[in-house]
Amino acid sequence: MPLEIENKNHISVVTINNPPVNALAREDVMSLMDHFLALGANDGIRVAVLTGAGEKAFCAGLDYKRGGDRGGDYGEYKDPRDRGADGGAADAIWDCRVPVIGAINGPALGGGLVMAACCDYLIGSTKAQFGLPQIWMGGLGGGGHAFRIFPQGLARSMQYTGEYIDAERAYQVGALNELVKPDKLMDRALEEAKKLATKLPAGTKAAKEALNLMELAMPDIKMAHKIEQPVMARMRGSEDQQEARSAWLEHREPKFSDD
Repeated sequence: MPLEIENKNHISVVTINNPPVNALAREDVMSLMDHFLALGANDGIRVAVLTGAGEKAFCAGLDYKRGGDRGGDYGEYKDPRDRGADGGAADAIWDCRVPVIGAINGPALGGGLVMAACCDYLIGSTKAQFGLPQIWMGGLGGGGHAFRIFPQGLARSMQYTGEYIDAERAYQVGALNELVKPDKLMDRALEEAKKLATKLPAGTKAAKEALNLMELAMPDIKMAHKIEQPVMARMRGSEDQQEARSAWLEHREPKFSDD
């Protein structure tokens, strides 16, 4: 199971551990979703930390080899469990009643960026990166979530080009609250979590509820996802979309129908 969960001292540390890049299959998404939703009913947990194992990646999104892109009709939203790595798990992180600190140890790509963006705030190592590489594979996703932590112009550039933002740039624009050396990341994240765990539990939960509601009074991150995914659904299965994915997996330049 590529998820490791340690609950101790009122803190739940959730580690994505699926070498080499901590990508997620559908069952992993479901497990993350179930865990973060359950935290809301567990009065013993006051704060959560989400991170990835190792230093190669926080989470590289979907694990295509293990069927990460299997799902239902992205336009219908019949069941949040039928959505990808940037679906049900991300919503559960956002909806979690206790604060969730993201400890970004390496690249957060695609669905990994989406889940990072749904944390309350982020602490990153100097090896952190952020990107929306779906465009390289004929996909789309994460734009609304990127808007949450990056300026709109930068988020648009990330969506159009698939290019990555490094840790220093992410810190400069405020996507990362703090930037630390890789070997200090978890110590700093746990130090922050312990500080939050000393606060009045009911007060922290009330604060998160109010902050989420206030943020939703602005552009709705969930509505952004519902707008985006039906657009993506129109591309699914097209020849060019299949060519983009094949080229990505085969490490070659794609040849599209209008070339």
